[in-house]
Amino acid sequence: MECIRTCDDMPVIEDPSVAQARVLLTSLDEHIDTLTQSIGKVEQRIRHTPQHTASWRHLRQRMAAMRKDLHEAHRMVDGLHRRFPASRATRVSTSHPRDVTHV
Repeated sequence: MECIRTCDDMPVIEDPSVAQARVLLTSLDEHIDTLTQSIGKVEQRIRHTPQHTASWRHLRQRMAAMRKDLHEAHRMVDGLHRRFPASRATRVSTSHPRDVTHV
C-alpha cells in the first residue's frame, strides 16, 4: 500500500488499486491533452488546405481517427471513475483549466 500523506503522525494509506487507477488517469489526462492539441492543429491545417484534394481527405481521416481515440480515452476515464470513485480526487487538466474535479 502506498502512503499518500501524514496527518498527526498517522499515515493515510491508499488502496493500491486506487493508486494504480490514479497513475492510469494521469497518463490518460496527458494523452487527452496531447490529442486535443493535435486535433486543433489538424483543424487549422484543414482550413488552409484546398477541399477535396488528397491532402484534405488525408487530414480529415487523420482528424476522425484522433477524435475516435479521444472519445475512447474519455470513455476509459469515465469507466475508471465509476470503478474507483476514490480516484476522483482533485485533478486539473493542463490544457483545459475548467476541467477540475473535486472529491
